[in-house]
Amino acid sequence: MLSSFSQFWSEQSYIPHGVCLLWQPGLLWLHVLSDAVIAIAYYTIPLMLIYFVSRRHDLEFRGIFILTGVFILACGTTHIMGVVTLWYPAYWIDGTIKLATALVSICTAFAMWQAMPLALALPSTEQLERANGLLEHEIGERHRAEAALRDANGELERRVTARTAELETEGRARKRAQDEIERALAFERLLAEISTSLLGTLQRDITGAIRTALQTIAEFLGAERAALWRLGTGGTQFEPTHTWVASGIVSLRPLAVDERLPWIVARIAQGDIVSLPKVDGTLAEFTPQKRTLRQMGAQSLLMVPLALDDATIGAVSLDTVSVARVWPEALLPRLRLIGEIFGSLLVRQRAAEQVGEAKFETGQFRERLAHLVRVRTAGEMSVAIAHEISQPLVAIKNYALAARRRLPTGNALETAKVEKLMDKISAQASRAGEVIHSLRAMVKMHQSEATMVEVGQLVASTLRLVEMEKRIADIRLEVAAEPDLSPVFADAIQIQQVVLNLAHNAIEAMEAAGMTDGVLKVGVMGTTENEVLVSVADSGPGIAADDLEHIFDSFYSTKPQGLGVGLSISRSIVEAHGGRLSLASNASSGSVFQFTLPIANEGG
Repeated sequence: MLSSFSQFWSEQSYIPHGVCLLWQPGLLWLHVLSDAVIAIAYYTIPLMLIYFVSRRHDLEFRGIFILTGVFILACGTTHIMGVVTLWYPAYWIDGTIKLATALVSICTAFAMWQAMPLALALPSTEQLERANGLLEHEIGERHRAEAALRDANGELERRVTARTAELETEGRARKRAQDEIERALAFERLLAEISTSLLGTLQRDITGAIRTALQTIAEFLGAERAALWRLGTGGTQFEPTHTWVASGIVSLRPLAVDERLPWIVARIAQGDIVSLPKVDGTLAEFTPQKRTLRQMGAQSLLMVPLALDDATIGAVSLDTVSVARVWPEALLPRLRLIGEIFGSLLVRQRAAEQVGEAKFETGQFRERLAHLVRVRTAGEMSVAIAHEISQPLVAIKNYALAARRRLPTGNALETAKVEKLMDKISAQASRAGEVIHSLRAMVKMHQSEATMVEVGQLVASTLRLVEMEKRIADIRLEVAAEPDLSPVFADAIQIQQVVLNLAHNAIEAMEAAGMTDGVLKVGVMGTTENEVLVSVADSGPGIAADDLEHIFDSFYSTKPQGLGVGLSISRSIVEAHGGRLSLASNASSGSVFQFTLPIANEGG
């Protein structure tokens, strides 16, 4: 072992490499200088690699860098041994160093082959620049997105604030609308009570009843004076027939038709309601009308015409003296119902004065009495009808508010929604208009006029007037009408009165009995006797045996507050048309009223 180690360092058995070069100075210096320079370069490169690796802690492939440095260092050492062996034959050391160099080179080559795919995947400088450019672009886009998000948040906050304000406005508007509806319903109940009271008043008590009615209406509307006026026989002035004045207020004067208040009189004559919330701010300065109203002390004035057969016969006036008052426009058209009743009472009073109580049995009075019954029925149904009208009006308001919100958007879809909402508004307005038209046609005084009438359609339109009344009473309506029935020649308003009276009586009977599952059945069919038969059946308690004999007698009623003229007038109307009104037996319970009308001859 020791001899082998000694042999490793021994130089006696070998000759220097310079011998091979024949110790030529030029050749020796060529090998010495070239190997020395290579060795210096090989030793410098590892130092730079070490410095580079130490400065770059994030450097990939650090092991390859270290192996490469060791390999280069070993290569430099082999060149130094090349210089040494020129003079000293230390070939064992030289070979050992080359072996070490070979091992390091193999390890380095193997590591490089393993790292080659990863190294090839590393981006180039151009790729990095492009990536940096994309990154900068993304950063810019992100900044712009953040700015847009901030703007969107600001816009959202603005919209939320605006929407909140809009909802608050809508809430206030809805509250005002609800208050208006409640006020209208209260006014309808008031008018119904007044109508029932006036129509049920005896002739000798009518003056006090009218004054009470004037006071009730005036106090509800905040008026301080009220009067009922009758157009004079000469047509030149209005004569006060009944007045009410609050305490401390100067009495009203008669109004001159042509000389004192020509503008107001002209409006009343045309059937228009005159509403002056503020006299001083309504009429032109220093006009005769204004001076007259000032002399009367009126601050606000409201006048409703009394009409009979489309002719003005008088007026109802309300005014204030102490303060100006805005009259509720939504309630003014409903005062026409009171105007109709007051007009009928004036005619009744005038008829009583001229012909006495005996004239009450004439055909003219019977026609007017029939009108009063229609008005009374309408008055009793006014609350239900007010509900029926208020529903489409509330729907109209909600649709209009929704359409108003969508108008400024400019979006085609929103525009289509607005058009759809407008269609709904039109439909709801038509629905309310049909109810008002039917009610006004029924309560309006008119001369009897027979026309060709489709009974099935007339019954269907009449039943719409009791729709809300039966809904409030929780009563189910069943209608069975044969199609293609021949028309009858009749007064449509009078036949409508008969159907409405029978349906109204049936609903009242079931409601008074406390029935919550009542059924109202209405049928329209043809008969073998060339007639149209209309039947109205209810599931109520029926009519007592003692009342059957007198049920169609005038002024006989089974209801505590009834006048007892509804069925009597209905029978007179049907018989005047050549038909029959009768009370038929009901197989189950309740009552069945039916009447017939002859079919019109084809030749007219």
